[in-house]
Amino acid sequence: RPLLCAYYAFAVLVFYIHPFHDGNGRCARLLGNLVAKKLGFPALLRAADKTIQVPEFLQKAIVTMEIIRNSRRQTRQTRMLSTRRENSSMWF
Repeated sequence: RPLLCAYYAFAVLVFYIHPFHDGNGRCARLLGNLVAKKLGFPALLRAADKTIQVPEFLQKAIVTMEIIRNSRRQTRQTRMLSTRRENSSMWF
């Protein structure tokens, strides 16, 4: 019976309510696991392949920020060079 309650909470959130544009499955798994744990059962559903560890997440975030920063820097440099060329060619 308790596992049925956990599954019901999961199913209602995912298949019936669907309150969010994104993340319904994650919220439903969390809710199902919370109900199961509260009743003394282990976590019901685990998506180990979708789980990201904090150090891995931080490393990916740093790399992404560096890529964005370098891209913006290169865009500014390209615009400055382009503007200089346009301005210098106007005076000759």
